[in-house]
Amino acid sequence: MRRYGVIAPAFWTGQTGRSIKEAGKDARILAAYFITSPHANMIGLYYLPWPLIYHETGLTEEESRTAFRFLREIGFCDYDDKTEMVWVPNMAEFQIGKSLKPADHNIRAIEKLIESLPKNPFIDAFMQIGRAHV
Repeated sequence: MRRYGVIAPAFWTGQTGRSIKEAGKDARILAAYFITSPHANMIGLYYLPWPLIYHETGLTEEESRTAFRFLREIGFCDYDDKTEMVWVPNMAEFQIGKSLKPADHNIRAIEKLIESLPKNPFIDAFMQIGRAHV
């Protein structure tokens, strides 16, 4: 488990943050949880079954799923029910940085994380984004 998670001030005031705020408290809770969850990692691609989401956020199943649908619509996150994997596409940028130099030690850490993940539909998309930032 990672020791901390960064929530940028723009989470509350940026374009995405303002959209999340308009969706209501449940969307804000769920978005903040996806960034700071004890199950999360620095790349924003991790295993997270729905029952843990309900339990740890205090949101009901209906509240969680309604908030998630909105977060998915605005591109904040995605979820695969088959593998129970969540993906927050911009999380690596905020947790690691906008770009990495080829010799950055985080590259190996990211590779290890990717290797440890079960096969899921988000890995290829994550790798496409990552290649653009190295």
